[in-house]
Amino acid sequence: MRPLVLDGGGLVVDPPRANDATAYSGDDAVCEVLASTLSNNGPVPRQSRNTIAVGLGRATVADRLLHGHSNLDQGQSFGMVDGIADVNPKRPAPSTYHDRLAWVVVVQDLAISSCPAMTVGQSPPSYDEPGHHGYAVFLVDAATGGDALLYTERRNGICPGSKPSGPWVDVPLTSISVPWRLLSEQPDRSSAQISFEVTPCDGYSGVTLADEDSDPALVRVLVQRPFGPPCAQPRRIVEKMRAARLGTDLPPRLEHAPVGPYVQ
Repeated sequence: MRPLVLDGGGLVVDPPRANDATAYSGDDAVCEVLASTLSNNGPVPRQSRNTIAVGLGRATVADRLLHGHSNLDQGQSFGMVDGIADVNPKRPAPSTYHDRLAWVVVVQDLAISSCPAMTVGQSPPSYDEPGHHGYAVFLVDAATGGDALLYTERRNGICPGSKPSGPWVDVPLTSISVPWRLLSEQPDRSSAQISFEVTPCDGYSGVTLADEDSDPALVRVLVQRPFGPPCAQPRRIVEKMRAARLGTDLPPRLEHAPVGPYVQ
């Protein structure tokens, strides 16, 4: 097995040693990766056998890449429903990887951009660099299942005339379906109150919506949290729940969605 080397040593994954042993399941690592987001905050796209590779290795990430990139404004609300702001997840500082035994999950990166209109006959200069693969590499500590990193390989610009950018290192975020409990309902069934637990690092919607297109209605409470063990002790919150379509009553029957990593 040859080492995986990206961006001139920005990421190096060497083969594991003969006596290396794991305490965290590789299957669990893959499950959480598939429920995670890429560096553009979009979900990990559905993978085929040709677009995903999983293995155990000793990973080293250049320290110079561990600071300065995140597409989320930490601690700021990113949406609002019924006048109630969503809560943004908070990423911890990335952990160092120096010859660390890790599960390595390589997926296809998904780059999205809106390119400006081009004038007919216009031919902008090309800045494309050879040797890029379009990889997004998740690293998960094989002993704890925590300290995960998302390494996004340097890539050429998407739009004509744009320059290459990257690589980037982020703490990935994973979507988790958490348990919830119904506390009360309004007499006219316009809304209800539910409770669930979150950690200080979790992001979540300020209002829970019940999908009334099914009977019983499936209710899923999703949080986005940094990949790995919770960042601190969870706390209980109380939140409004209403029908997904504004102005309609709650469905007569509510069903709890499955819990755990949520693969979109």
